Amino acid sequence: MPFAGGGVIFEGSHGDDLVDRDFHHHHDTRGMGQFGGGFEFRITPQLGIINDFSWNVLDGPRDDFGMIRSGIRFAF
Repeated sequence: MPFAGGGVIFEGSHGDDLVDRDFHHHHDTRGMGQFGGGFEFRITPQLGIINDFSWNVLDGPRDDFGMIRSGIRFAF
């Protein structure tokens, strides 16, 4: 199952820099995109094994990263 999405990351930090007796207020906000795919193998209707990979594209020169997840899913 392929997937894709996007959004904005709000760093949550507010900084004030004092430069030449004047405060400069700035926010850290960056764009983000994510795409990837994965699958689930059902052993029984209530138990499955999941695997997926996602590639995350961040607004920055060297911030992109990939993520692999594996696990067991229990359905109730």
